[in-house]
Amino acid sequence: AKRLLDSLVQYGEIRRPWIGIYMQELTPELEEKFGVKKGVLVVNVIKGSPADKASIQAEDIIQKVNGKPVDSGLDLREEILKTEIGEEITLTLVRKGKEMNITFPTGQEQEEIVQITEGGLSERLLGIQVHSINPELEKEYDLKEGEKGVVVIEVDSGSPAAQAGINVGDVIKAVRLDPVDEGEVDSLREFEEAMRKVKPGDTVALRVRHGIVTMWVTVLTQK
Repeated sequence: AKRLLDSLVQYGEIRRPWIGIYMQELTPELEEKFGVKKGVLVVNVIKGSPADKASIQAEDIIQKVNGKPVDSGLDLREEILKTEIGEEITLTLVRKGKEMNITFPTGQEQEEIVQITEGGLSERLLGIQVHSINPELEKEYDLKEGEKGVVVIEVDSGSPAAQAGINVGDVIKAVRLDPVDEGEVDSLREFEEAMRKVKPGDTVALRVRHGIVTMWVTVLTQK
């Protein structure tokens, strides 16, 4: 927290270290398929990001940051936030059954990602991270060109969203809290605005597109 406060004082804004990956926590089934017992699965690498330049790949499984074990996406983010922007970090990862160490400098978190993590409401209440839809994610998740909504890029294992059947790659198109609230969300900003109305322990209805099927699901948010 002090590091972020110092950044605010020095630059007039919060600057966070960043490596540029989308990740997914490992379920027991995924651990079996990938032949590992812990770690975080990389599902996408942002083009031009520090991770991309260091040749981090989708399906890599990150198990340590600077020698410290990571068992969840939260562990990984916390370890990265302990570094300075531009400071080198070492990721211990498993790629196709082989363990390796890759060392590279962090970068400055992109504004679009900051908007997600500063609000953090979707993660705290639902156990997911979402992203505005862009051409790169349209290709990654086979989305329709120009599709409205936000795409789910991470689902915490055992979270309310996971229990409701929400998956990485799903598109959330509406957030409904009551019968008179239409709740349409065309962008990340609208999604975060809708989530600000949700209180811990509320039940929220989400209109979600999963593949060719669009349906409403109800989620009991975390208290």
